[in-house]
Amino acid sequence: MNPDKDVSDAWKSIYIAEGSDWNWWYGDEHMTDTQEVFDELFRTNLMKVYAQTGREVPAHLYVPILREDRSVSPSVVIRGFIDPKIDGVVTSYYEWYQGARVDIRKAGGSMHKAESILSALYYGFNKEKLFLRLDPATSFRNLSDDTGFSISFSKPSQLKVSMSLKPVKAELLIKTDEGWQKIKDIPDVAVQDICELGIPFSDLNVREKEEMIFSIAILKNGEEIERCPSRGYISLTVPTPDFEAMMWY
Repeated sequence: MNPDKDVSDAWKSIYIAEGSDWNWWYGDEHMTDTQEVFDELFRTNLMKVYAQTGREVPAHLYVPILREDRSVSPSVVIRGFIDPKIDGVVTSYYEWYQGARVDIRKAGGSMHKAESILSALYYGFNKEKLFLRLDPATSFRNLSDDTGFSISFSKPSQLKVSMSLKPVKAELLIKTDEGWQKIKDIPDVAVQDICELGIPFSDLNVREKEEMIFSIAILKNGEEIERCPSRGYISLTVPTPDFEAMMWY
């Protein structure tokens, strides 16, 4: 911390968040059409406190307090195992066909209507790995060299994938008392027309039937400029070996 830093704006955000009217809208006995907006404004003020004091914004502040808004449902759900070739291009229509898809333009809250860098997020798995695919709204080639991604896993463990686009590189980190520490490089990553990533479940320290929660941040020069989903998180359950057989029922 810098003791000489001007934190007056941070105090203003704290005073706003301390207003008693915010919590009025969270009880079931108080209904309003703008409940979602109040939720986002309240959390945004708390986020500003961290940003204005040069600290990392906690992942839980991106999660709505309103329970029904926390998990973002994909427009297409996982229907079976996938095993995509991690090469940065759509090698085959069917390689991601059984995976889930989130339309970025439809997944934002009421305060997030600006044009996104991404157009879609795909995710899926096989018995051993989690796969992620990011589709750009235009082209990754148009992004500046200091653009990157951060994939944050908040359950069951606090892990993060830090990824740069130029050069293409990804590494897995774990949250400790001293901050984020690197565990290993992730070799299965590619960026061309699309961004593709494969991570073994063993590296993510998860077991069969455990719930995983994650979100993706787009960074520019280390600063977050966009989040996917913009509010809430993506949730999935680590599959058992008989997952595909179960999907037939």
